Amino acid sequence: MTKNIYTFLIAFFFSLSFLSAQTYIMGTDTDITDCSGFILDSGGSTDTYGPNENLTTTICPDGAAGTHVQLVFSAVDIAAGDALCFFDGPDATAPPLSCAADFDAGNPFIVQATAVNPGGCITVVFTSDGTGEGNGYSADINCIAACQTILA
Repeated sequence: MTKNIYTFLIAFFFSLSFLSAQTYIMGTDTDITDCSGFILDSGGSTDTYGPNENLTTTICPDGAAGTHVQLVFSAVDIAAGDALCFFDGPDATAPPLSCAADFDAGNPFIVQATAVNPGGCITVVFTSDGTGEGNGYSADINCIAACQTILA
């Protein structure tokens, strides 16, 4: 009986953490300062993204937990000709980190700001053409300590 109560309490408090998480939408939320929540494509959680989009969002740490942004994608479904790319800084002129096409389609992946990025921000750029849309993308926003820079 006691084990069931502890299991219930753990599950209850874990579920409460999701209730307080903010959801951000690409195209609507362009500057995000947060270490929790989710970022979704322009269709949100109920629709696909649109054709001919060119959206940029910058996500920076809020100073409460960690110094560098980490995005955890559970899966990405974007159509051929569309691109979801990540930059290591406060805008798209920062050094490129990667694009979703660099990862195996349908598999989870993580993108995070590097240790040499003093602000810890990541800029996300999404472009879509007009020939078809995928189901989209979503990522969990976290903040972590900067990884150590290794010099050889």
